[in-house]
Amino acid sequence: PSSPAASAAEIFGAGSVVSGFIKALRKLWYMILIVTIVSAGIVYGVSKYRYVPMYRSQASFSVDTSTSALMGNGSLVMDQVKDTLPYVLTSEHMKNLVCDDLGLASFDADVQVSANEYANLFTMTVTAGDAGLCDAVLRSLLDNFPGASVYVMGSVTLQTLDISAVASEPYNGRQCYDNALRGGVFGLLFSVAAVFVYSLYAKTICDPQDFKKNLNLECIAAVPHIEFKKRRRSFDRHMLIYNEKTGFGFSESFRTMRIRLERECRKTGAKCLFVTSSVAGEGKSTVAANIALSLAENGKKVVLADCDFRNPSVADTLGIDVPESGGIAEVLSGKARLGDTVMHISKWGLDVLPGSEGRLDPAKLLGSSKLAELLRWLKERYDYVIVDTPPAAMLADVLAMAESADGALYVVRQDSARLSQISEGLELLSLGGVRIFGAVLNNVKGTPSGSGRYGYGYGYGKYGKYGSKYGYYAAKNEYGDDSAASDDAAKGGGAEPDEQ
Repeated sequence: PSSPAASAAEIFGAGSVVSGFIKALRKLWYMILIVTIVSAGIVYGVSKYRYVPMYRSQASFSVDTSTSALMGNGSLVMDQVKDTLPYVLTSEHMKNLVCDDLGLASFDADVQVSANEYANLFTMTVTAGDAGLCDAVLRSLLDNFPGASVYVMGSVTLQTLDISAVASEPYNGRQCYDNALRGGVFGLLFSVAAVFVYSLYAKTICDPQDFKKNLNLECIAAVPHIEFKKRRRSFDRHMLIYNEKTGFGFSESFRTMRIRLERECRKTGAKCLFVTSSVAGEGKSTVAANIALSLAENGKKVVLADCDFRNPSVADTLGIDVPESGGIAEVLSGKARLGDTVMHISKWGLDVLPGSEGRLDPAKLLGSSKLAELLRWLKERYDYVIVDTPPAAMLADVLAMAESADGALYVVRQDSARLSQISEGLELLSLGGVRIFGAVLNNVKGTPSGSGRYGYGYGYGKYGKYGSKYGYYAAKNEYGDDSAASDDAAKGGGAEPDEQ
């Protein structure tokens, strides 16, 4: 017999499968709906294209065998009639007689004859593509049967008990709709089965404890998903800890994250922290911006660098405008001075090195030594350098800059990226020698288990669109001349290295 622990494990495993299946249904319900509708539509279209209206006429009759040539008592004769009569009515000889009678070139109808098991009662059904032809063939069969059967059964008379009128509509008129219904049911069952298989293999991170269980990685914070209610008046919709609309739970999750990161950085001496994720859309830029703000709020000298050259979004996240001189890409390509691009946001005590326009192929920027030199130079002048990087599992861009990282924070959106994608991103970082300080479960809906330790359960919804822009305070006074290269001149932000 199985132990109680084994039974509990089986129950937990089954519960996990069911829970995963329900989540997959909620996530992919629209795909199930689409597959169901498309399947029904395809079957309906094919049925409509191949549809041929069919009509049916029927007659009920009995057989008078008193003058027949069949031998035996009543029951024996009737058994012979039941065996012979369908053969006669569907024989080629009978069909030829009907064609001659009606002047038909061919016999384009189907004839079926059935006998009642307990009585002298027969039913003949004629099916054809024309209602008039059905009725004419049926009546001709009844009229010509005595002449056709005389050589087989002798003189036999059919007594018609009931005959249908000419059909007014095809009996298969609802065939297209019935087939469409069957097609829709098939599509529904197929799509639900596909979602079930998907739920078994497409595992995602839904709870802080999933990191330890599946990836042996510690979750240092769970960031709640915030919903901005629609209002007539415009208001700040930026997902920042200084925005009171985000709520206490959102801000506190980043302060908890900051405390843990500072503790880890003191142990390892780390200063340059990469913030990355597996795929796009997991909120790594929001996490990078807010952890930088939280560190600056704690009195640290922090610079936030947007190194996602393909899709720079730090400026939008913070609600600031990129300087006319450009961003970090222009600095690395020699088109702008660092002093003209580093922005000091005085109200937050934060320096920002934003990105400008996205680049399809940033290999030249990543492959050169200038980026490593820039990050190294920033590390010498700041307490912390927070770097927003491209997704680790999608691109090899992170590997190109991995040597500059002292550690990384891995952002995972709840129930989004698959475990295989997360594992791939972590593996690439490991190959680049990047130390993972922990994971952040982002966009948490509901209260995750262990929320007392990791995060807070608040009401959530969709991220709000970016609203009004914050102004920025240009740091040109501090970075515009050669004296800005000194540490004293870098008090408000980063200075420009000689080699830039």
